[in-house]
Amino acid sequence: MDGSSVLEAPVKAPEKPPQEPPAAPAGATPSPGSVFGGEGRPQGRAWIWSTAAGLVIVATMLVAILGITLVEGFGQFWPSRVVRIERRGGPPVLGEIRDHGARREPGRTTGVARRLVYAGRREANGVNDFQWIDDPDVLSESAPRDAWALDRTEYGRLFGTFSAVQGAASLQEALERGSTLARSLESVRDDMNSTRDPARLAALEAKRVGLEEAGKAIRIDWLQADGTIATTAAIDVVRAWQPNAMGLPSRVRHYVAGAWTFLTSKPRESNTEGGIFPVIMGTLFLVTLMTLAAVPLGVVAALYLNEYARDGWVLRIVRLSMANLAGVPSIVFGIFGLGLFVYTVGANLDRTFFPGRGHPTFGTGGILWGALTLALLTVPVVIVAATEGLRSVPQAFRDGALALGATRWQTIRHVVLPQALPGILTGMILAVGRGAGEVAPLRVLGAAVKLAPQPIVDSAFPWFHLDRKFTHLGFHIYDVSMQSPNVEAAKPMTYASTMVLLLLVLGLNLAAIVIRNRLRRRFRGSAL
Repeated sequence: MDGSSVLEAPVKAPEKPPQEPPAAPAGATPSPGSVFGGEGRPQGRAWIWSTAAGLVIVATMLVAILGITLVEGFGQFWPSRVVRIERRGGPPVLGEIRDHGARREPGRTTGVARRLVYAGRREANGVNDFQWIDDPDVLSESAPRDAWALDRTEYGRLFGTFSAVQGAASLQEALERGSTLARSLESVRDDMNSTRDPARLAALEAKRVGLEEAGKAIRIDWLQADGTIATTAAIDVVRAWQPNAMGLPSRVRHYVAGAWTFLTSKPRESNTEGGIFPVIMGTLFLVTLMTLAAVPLGVVAALYLNEYARDGWVLRIVRLSMANLAGVPSIVFGIFGLGLFVYTVGANLDRTFFPGRGHPTFGTGGILWGALTLALLTVPVVIVAATEGLRSVPQAFRDGALALGATRWQTIRHVVLPQALPGILTGMILAVGRGAGEVAPLRVLGAAVKLAPQPIVDSAFPWFHLDRKFTHLGFHIYDVSMQSPNVEAAKPMTYASTMVLLLLVLGLNLAAIVIRNRLRRRFRGSAL
């Protein structure tokens, strides 16, 4: 080959690097196609706005639910104005206006405005203690300053003006003596429920009869709107006030006293009146027992699955089963608990330790079986959360401890578990949140009842009675809202009990969150 042929060979030009498209000028508005990259490739902006809109909707609904529950529930303790309504075609009515609405009539495009009046005095009015009165039938409406409102132990509220008193010098003296006798009577009844000594029971029964007779001897006459006289025993008056003559400070004091009485007293009138103290205590005991049973069992199971079990298809199936169990309906766990704890374990305990009793002791629903059933319900949640917490601990921590001569258990106890505690507490928070409001398993077991005849904790040995039935906030809300014979009278109790349940769960969760955050600050190495 000669040199000319070499010089005449074609030379390949170097390839030019690809040029990037020019950047958009600052402040320019992107075109509609730029949201999806101009070529149909999603950039995520539309999904970000959709997620934000969904979050706003959920937050708005949550605030609305909490606001309605708060206003309707705790609003019942504010002293409402008592009005006297003169109406066409009926006797005058004295009571509180609870609601406004409209009644539809055939052939009319607009409804007839009306108001719902709580007239009380259920022993005389029956189901008509709440009355709808059409606005066209109202002749006059006034708010007499001498009108009284009374909360009674039976038959709901009474409205009237003071007429006369028997057995006391004045109305104030009668109310004070009646309140003192009522507190003494309540204390005697509590002692009767907590003692088993026949001699003491006989003495307490005699004392109870004497207090009731002394209270019935003090009687107060109230003039009704229709001109009749209603007589009440002073011991039956829970509270009495004149709402139309109260100023703002008096109303605030009345509100605080009413809320405190609601939280610290017992229910009455088929749970539609009174307080919910036994219900709160039953819920706290149940949640405590459930947590003590579920959290250690879930943590131990998570430790074995994550630290000791060999990886394989069996372990994967077990973990998948745990995740699926977290979504099983609660009533399934209730049926399982009924068959295992009540019909099997409880019946065998009765045959072994209580053979001579004519009624079951552990072979029926009680707080122990309810707590264990809810523990089985929440254990999968604890296992999943604890497993994630254990996985978040870096493997280098384990290797370092083992390299320094620690055993596997020492490594788990002093290194892994402290680092995984925030995740374990997360599982406990989820378990408490789910178990505190469950009603279906307790209904199936028969553990939660409308009114518990005996308290869980009393002065009789062994002081804490795991075999007894109890009252529960979730069941209480269901019973009041669905089983009450007077729907309108049950509404305030339903909303107030719902608000207490929300605050109780929120308080338990906040306590666990505070502990978890302190642990996170202490163990900065945790990946949670």
